Order: sequence, then structure tokens, then C-alpha cells
Amino acid sequence: MINTKTQKTVCPKMHKDVVWYATLMAKHLMTLYGKEFDLLIKTHGQSRSWGGQDYISIANSHRETAPHYIAKGHYWMNEYARIRKDPVIGEIKHCDYKTQIRGVVAHEVAHWFHHNLMKEQGGILWHRTSQYRSGYNAPHGKHWQEIYAILRKEFVNERTEITQISVAKPPQGFRKLRHKKAARLGLDPKTGLPLNN
Repeated sequence: MINTKTQKTVCPKMHKDVVWYATLMAKHLMTLYGKEFDLLIKTHGQSRSWGGQDYISIANSHRETAPHYIAKGHYWMNEYARIRKDPVIGEIKHCDYKTQIRGVVAHEVAHWFHHNLMKEQGGILWHRTSQYRSGYNAPHGKHWQEIYAILRKEFVNERTEITQISVAKPPQGFRKLRHKKAARLGLDPKTGLPLNN
């Protein structure tokens, strides 16, 4: 069964989008694996998104769901360093709002589904067993990456349109970035445009 919950501070449109995408992704995985798990979809105004055994929680104000203006109308979905450069599950630069939301939701739905598979195999205390917390079954291990890749291929990547920005001037209203922040975001500190790697 899939249920939803939100806080008053969350944008209703964002909540609706998250519920729609999470429901589609969860049903897809349950059909594909022939499993049935309960899911609570939460949206909140705090700083982090996460996915666990019983629910996913998507942040309204987190850097993942707040716009990263690389150029007007473009967003950026950051990923962990371990998978950032992966061609299928890596970070997404120059995407639209909905692609970014789908990417964040896919990441957390993959965690939820992975947690439930591990619980089914290792029992209710699976997370206390090193067999299920390291190697192939680690929280961002190969097993989770396989599940995440299914969602990214089906719901996120095929809809991502990468736009090359050829304009050499910064977006209107841009102010120079500090070098550390620019390096972390992969942007030129003077123009705010993406660095060509």
C-alpha cells in the first residue's frame, strides 16, 4: 500500500510531482521483482532527502530540489562522489525541474526498495549484520546501484535533455562565486557557467 504525508511548508505542486513519480517507480519495481512492500511518501521543508525501509522523504528546501541555476531555467542533480561520473546513475547537469525531481525520487525509491529486499532476506535486524551492510549489499553498493539504474533508465535518463550553453557571459543578476564553492559546483567562478571537463 502506498500512502502520502506532507508538511504545510511544502509547495503543493512539488508534493504532487513527488507522489506521482514515487508511485510510478515503486509500482514498477514491485512488478519487476514480483514483490509487494508498503511505502509512505513524505515531503518536508527540511534540508535532506532520504529513503529507508518504510518510507521516502523528499526535501522541499534541500540543494537537490532547490534550483541550481547554472543558467536560467536549468537545474542540477548532484550525486555522491562514488557514483557521480557513472554514465547511467551519475549526476545530471543542465536538466529541467521535473528531471531533477525524478532523479532525487529515483535515488530515494531505490534506497526504500533495497532496504525492503534486505529486510526480506536478513530479517528485521538485517541492518545490524555486516553481511547486509557491506560489499554488494552496502547502502550505495552494487545491489542498490542496480536497482537505481533500473529507475534512472526507465524514468529519468531518457527524458533528460542536455543543453549546451554557448553564451560566454554570466546569467543576469549573477554575482561572482567564491572559488571553493565554484569548484564544488563545477562552475567557472567568474561567469557561473559549467566548466568543460
